[in-house]
Order: sequence, then structure tokens, then C-alpha cells
Amino acid sequence: MKIPSTIAALSAFAFCCHAGEPNPFVKRDSEKSPAPPSGDSFVSLVEHILVPADQLDAWLDKNPLAGDASALRRQAQAWVAEKTARLDHTALSTGIAGREFSNESNLERIYATEYEPADPGEWSPPTAFDTRNLGYVSGGSAGIEDGAMVLRAQTGWVEMLLPHHAWNPLAEQTRQPDDVFIPRFRSIQVSRQREDAAGNRAEPDPFIEPKERAEFPPGSDQLRFDPGKTYLVSREDNESQEPKVSPHPDTTVKPSPKDPHHLVRLIFFRGNILPPAESTKDESLEINHLSLKLVRVPHLAFSNWVQENDLLETQEHAWSAVADWEKNGSAETTVSLTTANHAGSKCVLDSHVEVIYPTEYMPGKLVPATDGKPAQREYSLACAFDTRNCGTEFSAVISPDPKGAICKFEVSQVTDCGRSVHHRIFRDGEWKTDMTMPIFAVNRWNSEARVKRGAWLLVGSGTGVDDRRKPDPEHVILAFIKLD
Repeated sequence: MKIPSTIAALSAFAFCCHAGEPNPFVKRDSEKSPAPPSGDSFVSLVEHILVPADQLDAWLDKNPLAGDASALRRQAQAWVAEKTARLDHTALSTGIAGREFSNESNLERIYATEYEPADPGEWSPPTAFDTRNLGYVSGGSAGIEDGAMVLRAQTGWVEMLLPHHAWNPLAEQTRQPDDVFIPRFRSIQVSRQREDAAGNRAEPDPFIEPKERAEFPPGSDQLRFDPGKTYLVSREDNESQEPKVSPHPDTTVKPSPKDPHHLVRLIFFRGNILPPAESTKDESLEINHLSLKLVRVPHLAFSNWVQENDLLETQEHAWSAVADWEKNGSAETTVSLTTANHAGSKCVLDSHVEVIYPTEYMPGKLVPATDGKPAQREYSLACAFDTRNCGTEFSAVISPDPKGAICKFEVSQVTDCGRSVHHRIFRDGEWKTDMTMPIFAVNRWNSEARVKRGAWLLVGSGTGVDDRRKPDPEHVILAFIKLD
């Protein structure tokens, strides 16, 4: 037996592992690269406005777009005041140059992806589901390019079109307008597609060797904007026509002409760099109190206030405007949280209710006719479940910085908006709800901001939901943080 030599070999292997080779069986957190140096603070604003196409085209014929779209933006606000146009979404975001931010206002809509064959006189039961985020998303950063400061941003919007077409003929005849089948989505994605000399894009083929891939810095897919200017990022038809289905396969159905008064979606971007902050020394950063407030305010009032004030002052002056709106009863504080925080470490304050909901159903059995009662389908049985935390989560890290204390934060609010119907059964002479899925609304702001002790700072705005479980264009949600 060569036990000593075996032990020696194992000892040598262990020594090598301790000497430099990491143990592959020990899980370690992935190493994070250090954050880039902090730059100047900035504010960006993404706005969606719905305008009649003929009204817009008539104005553009007399006022062609130039390098700055501020004249069109002012005219759009005038149309909103006249009620010929409508505000749809306002996403104000704050950030620090060199760091990324994101701003999301989403509805999570679940829909079926697979169905079983239908029994006679019944709907086809769905057997598999997926989820799509609907609503608004924007993100970006700021930085120096070619010796000049630029703002970077990308934005998107997704909508699920209702009513749905049910592929089951009986379901199509008996469905309710809001019943969800295999949906149609409409989306706008505005970004930059960059290529290197070899034609590689920012999202290269994941199956090729890493050394063959093009290396792009963060933000390569974001559009570039000059500070202080207003840009028309996108114009897109906001109304879609229902697809025409001919009862005869060989017959071609011509689409009806588009209404000249149909609405178009205008997406504007505006941003600016805040003046450099004076160096401050705060010796009380070790233990802080950090507070969050979410306030629901009228969309038109907030939009008018933003247009009338300098964008650079919105962060610090918005709280006084909110106080006025609360006095007249038009604003409402929906979330108010406070937590202790240690500088340099992450604090998390999570206030939620656990909502358990089904993710799979087993179709109900058909009960034979007995005692003069007709045969009828039993309700489906929920056979698998998941849990979603509904409420508000606030996480933050306070870090000292020569230009002023930096708060790296993420605010996430999840709201249970009710249920969507995916299947009905015929019982007691009615088509009754059988399979349902939840609808969750999510507002999320993820960024960094310089905070001043004792002052409420506006860090983001977004869109909530209304009583119809749709994005609420009449109100905007404002997120404020304060360091005490």
C-alpha cells in the first residue's frame, strides 16, 4: 500500500489550492468592479403626449422641426390645455454622471401560451402561461464624449391590445371584452444600434468565442442628447385597427382608410446637468435616518409645473409644490417610510403583503346528466401556486463623496390590481369565470443622487394605475427621499 505517497499528493493538492487556486466547490459572490468616479448630477425628463395626427401635421407644415423641438413641446402643452391632446406619461429621473439609472412603470399581464382541445360546447382550456411587462421604461446616464458633456437615454413602451381574438369559435362568440386569450402587443423601442468596424453590434452572437466579440462600453445602445435642449425622440401611431378576417379564405379584405384625426404618440426628451456642488464635510454620516415618500398628484398640474420651472431646480423645489397640492386636496401621500441607515452599508426597508396566486390549473371534469339535470362542467382546480410580495421596498446606500453625500437607491412598489379572466365554463345557463390570473402594477426607480440633510429631494416620477386596471394618465406618482 502506498498510503504515505497518497497523503502527500493530497497535501500537495490542498497546498496548491490554498496557494492560489480557488476551490471550485465553494460558492463565492461574483466580484463586482468598483464604481466609476462620481460626476456631476443631472436630471432627465421623458414625456409621452397623444396628439391628433392632422393637428400635428398642420402645425409641422408651418413649423418644421429644427435641432431643438422646444417649440413643438410648448405647442403640445397648449393642445393639452385645450383638451385636443392628452398627457400620457411623465418620467422624471435623477442621476450622477458615470452611473446608470432606470425608471419603470409596468403592468405585469399574464396570458396563455398553450391550450388543450376543447370538449363539445366548451372553451379550450389553457395549460401554460407567460408574462409580459406592459407600460413604460426609460434609462440612461451622462458622461463626457469628445470633450463635451452629453446625456444618454433610451426609452420604450408596450401595450396589450384589447379585445382579444379567441381562436376557439365558441369562446369568440361568448367572451367578455376584457377576457385574455393569446394577445397582440404593440411596442415602441427607441435606442442606438452601434457597430464596430467588423459589423459587430452591441449585442453580439452569444455562441461565438468571446475574443471574437465586439467590446462596447456601458450605454452604447443609448441615444445621445445635448444638455438643455428638447428632442422629439419618436412619433408613432397610437391607434391600431382590428385585423379584418374574411369568412372566405380566398377573399382579400382591404383595410379601411385611417381616420385623419387618429392619435399619434409623441415622445419628448429633455435633460440638463446640475451646477457642480460645493465640497461639503458631513461628520454625522455614520448613522442616519433615511425616509421615502410616494405622492400621487394630478398629471396636468405636475406637467404644467415642470414646464414653468427650470428643470435644474425641480429636484429641490418639487416638495414645496407638493405641499400646495396637498393643501388644496389634489395630492395624496400613498407611502411614507423611514429607516435607520449606516454609511457605507446597504439598508433595506420592505413593507409588503404576500399574495399567493395560482400558476397552473387542472380543467374541471364533465359531470354527467342525472335526475333531469343537464351535464355541466365543474370549475377548474388550481394545482400550482406562487407568491408575490405586494407593497413597497426601499433599499439605499449612503456614501461620502467630495461633491456631497451620494445615495444609491432602489424604490420598488408592487400593487395587486385584481384579476384577469382566461377561461369560462357554462353553468346554470351562464358563462361563468373559471380560470383567473393576477395583474400586478410595478413602479421602480433605480439610480443615485446627492442628498442634502433635512431636505426632501425628488428622485423620480412615473405612472400608476386607475380603477380599470390600466395605466392612469390622469395622475403621476412622485418619489421623494430625505436624509436626516
